Amino acid sequence: MHLISHQDDEPKRTDYYGLPKASIDPNICIECDECRQKCKFDAIAYKDIYKVDYYACEGCGVCKLVCPVDAVTLYPAVAGELMLYQGEQVFSTAQLKMGSGTSGLLVSRVKKQLRDNSNANFAIIDG
Repeated sequence: MHLISHQDDEPKRTDYYGLPKASIDPNICIECDECRQKCKFDAIAYKDIYKVDYYACEGCGVCKLVCPVDAVTLYPAVAGELMLYQGEQVFSTAQLKMGSGTSGLLVSRVKKQLRDNSNANFAIIDG
C-alpha cells in the first residue's frame, strides 16, 4: 500500500510487543512437571531441563501461575514492527514476525497510530 500511495519518506519505526513469552529458570525449577502438564499449547518440553518453545508459547501465563517455586518468568517479546509514514498523507502499517499470533491486537495498534497522527476524515484499512 505504501508504494502505490507514493510514500517516499522513511517511516518512523516502533517495535510492537504482543503477548509475553515464558522462560523457565533451571536453577529454580524443581522439575514438578506442573507447567508442562498444564500448558494447552504444548510449548514446554523436558530434555534434561524444562524449556519453552518460543514459537509455541502463546504467553497465557498458566505455567507461571501453577509453578510452586516461581521458576517461570514472562518477558516482553517483540512480535513485529509498526511503521508510520508522514508525508503529504499519513500512512500507518505494520509487519508481524513469523510465528506471532497477535494479529488482531496489531491491527488495533495500526488504527490507533493512524488516529493519533492524522485528522483525516477518510482512512483506508487493508487487512
